[in-house]
Amino acid sequence: MATLRPMTDDSIHSWECMYCFRNRYTPTGLFLCMHCDFCTCRDHAFIHQKQHPEHVYWFQIARHLRIAQETLPKEGLMHIVAGDDDDEIADYQTAVYHFKAGALTPLPPEEVTDELNMCATGLISASCNIDSIIFRQTTPSNVVVQQEPICQALGPLKQHILSVNKSPLEKRPNSHSSSSTTEITPETQQIFKCHDCDLTENLWLCLHCGFIGCGRQQPGIKGCSHMLKHHEASSTPKHALVLRLGSLCKSAHEIYCYTCDIDHDNVFQGEFYHEFAKYLQVLGGNALYNLVGRDEAVELTLNAHSDQIMLNLDIYGTAAVDAAKLFWPAGLVGPLRNTGNTCYANAVINALRACAAFDPENVDIKNSLAAHREVCPNTLGCQKCQKARLCFFKKEEQNADSTLILNSKLPIFVLYSVPHLSHYIRCYAPELVTADACRKQQDASEFLYSVLARDEEIRRSFALPALRKETICRMCGWRKYVLEEAETTTLQLNCIFIESYPEAEGETFADMTQALTDEFIGRVGTPDGFRCDACGAQNMTGTERIISLGYHIIASPDVDRLPPCLIVVANRAYYNVATGAIQKLQTALLNTEQIDLRQLIAVRDSQEDLKKSKEAWSRLLNEQSLEGSDDVDQVMNICNCNREVAVAALLRWRTAEEAIPRILSESITEKAFFEEEYLETLRCNDEAPRRESVETMDTKYKLRAIVEHRGMTVDSGHYVAYISLSSLTDAERNQVFGVGSESTTYPGAWLVIDDDKITIADEAPVAAGYLYFYVRMRA
Repeated sequence: MATLRPMTDDSIHSWECMYCFRNRYTPTGLFLCMHCDFCTCRDHAFIHQKQHPEHVYWFQIARHLRIAQETLPKEGLMHIVAGDDDDEIADYQTAVYHFKAGALTPLPPEEVTDELNMCATGLISASCNIDSIIFRQTTPSNVVVQQEPICQALGPLKQHILSVNKSPLEKRPNSHSSSSTTEITPETQQIFKCHDCDLTENLWLCLHCGFIGCGRQQPGIKGCSHMLKHHEASSTPKHALVLRLGSLCKSAHEIYCYTCDIDHDNVFQGEFYHEFAKYLQVLGGNALYNLVGRDEAVELTLNAHSDQIMLNLDIYGTAAVDAAKLFWPAGLVGPLRNTGNTCYANAVINALRACAAFDPENVDIKNSLAAHREVCPNTLGCQKCQKARLCFFKKEEQNADSTLILNSKLPIFVLYSVPHLSHYIRCYAPELVTADACRKQQDASEFLYSVLARDEEIRRSFALPALRKETICRMCGWRKYVLEEAETTTLQLNCIFIESYPEAEGETFADMTQALTDEFIGRVGTPDGFRCDACGAQNMTGTERIISLGYHIIASPDVDRLPPCLIVVANRAYYNVATGAIQKLQTALLNTEQIDLRQLIAVRDSQEDLKKSKEAWSRLLNEQSLEGSDDVDQVMNICNCNREVAVAALLRWRTAEEAIPRILSESITEKAFFEEEYLETLRCNDEAPRRESVETMDTKYKLRAIVEHRGMTVDSGHYVAYISLSSLTDAERNQVFGVGSESTTYPGAWLVIDDDKITIADEAPVAAGYLYFYVRMRA
């Protein structure tokens, strides 16, 4: 038997099973290995014990709620969500177990030794390391925390309010004024939005300038910390005092100070409250002023937080919308808990799930992951183990406890942690969850690239065949083909090539397939100044491209290399030189339901094109394109080389400044590499099928899912996944949503997965998507 763990003050991971998402509120609770702190549920303890046969003693920790859901106090639910002390609402059940004959069995009290009791005491007293799941935002190092009852900025602010109110009321540039004096209700509250994203909840008003921004993400409450960013970016004196809009009403208001990190309730009292109300009218017009006069607030700190949590977490319980029950836990797609600005990962993973990238019925995936999980010693830090956690969660939970879950009177979150990606992100994209990164909204495409780069099985479903890089001159007919060595997993669509004037008002429209084709094969995007090596023709600003630099896919009807799934990334970032800021382009992409790759597949050149290209190569190899060039003499003199080497280097690297250091550092043997490039071009052309053969290939893909970015800037906002239900066949419904779903009539065309909330909608913002996920259509 291995030595028992010593008593230490270190926190331990005792929040959920390391192999699934069961937590301590499940009927059997969790089991901690008394030798190494490893945490697992009862069903998965055998995996750890198989790896460590000497670890025979386990400590059970279970929490049994004393009351049913309908009487569960909101404070208690907050404790559950935050991982805090919940002694007032739950009873502890603890016991020592012994792993014997392949199963966990309770150890009789008379066999529990003093050493086991001491070890159990240490496990009970150790704090739960909830930060192993939650990505918390750290306080900036430049913030000085002051423990004062009323912050220092409050006095000057009152003087500022009085001075502003002495002048005539006027609308400020950043105000959201309204001419209506209608009472503001929770429904009309939607007129207020974060200035930097589309969030309409958890809003705060800067009392210094009127900026409206969202707050920090909290359990059950969304937020991108745009008000915090506003505070950090403000000049001296810092804009430290902010007002929670949801708390504002006749009887209450909540003010927070970033400098002190303290909440102040009902700071403005008596006659000064009227002055404060007038000041709010200056900042935000009548719409904001009316909030002061409403009878009830829509967010009263703890109450509002708890209500939102109850709504989000109970949506999958007995009070859930019937449609939502269809998708969890029966299917592959489903809710994913936001553990701190992780919406980017949640949306991408659900889109990949919809393409069956995490299908546990896939024999290769199932056998590979199951075998690995039983021998891996580093579960939380292992990529394959975390993938297995997502793949097998649906099957294991459906087989074990789906009836218990759907019939329970408690929120599902109380029984099972809503699945999350904290450990998955740490394994597949560790650069996105550093202390600094947790304070920012990450890019969904960066996370997607990290997953594709690190997961070969998923990458195989999306990887395109070999690409042929092509340089084609329309002036002389010269063609140069090179096979790309790097694997391509996504098709890039840069909206900047569609929008000629990004600063212009209004949307720009483009057909998805046509825009993708134009950029991929080089009709757009080839830079100005790019010139033909054979004839010297050059692309000029504002004119049609003479030389195109693009790609074609090497595919063949005999060996079908097209992937089963396809990803298109619509890059909407644009650097505005005038403002020095990165803006988000609002390009509307049309006809996204299907795309056809036929125009992207390489075909053999016609005899006429081959003849023109051969003539151009002949001129190139005979050095005619650089006759009389001063650069040739310059390179010959400085590098002490013959004319043929100088010409070859200039044709390859274009200018003397670039060619000279290359010649001095590399070995160039006259025309050899040009001849090799010509032969490579001929080989690439021969590998391509004939045009009539391509016509018989299945080159169409249908849209399965999109990831939408909500917000006005690319470095903030929120990500949501939309899954197309109308595009699914009966077999695909079974694969993605579980057996039996083919008979279900869905009350909408799209499944909307917003972190841990699932709804069904008739429409989706397909024209404004960021990531598009397609599946191949077979004849």
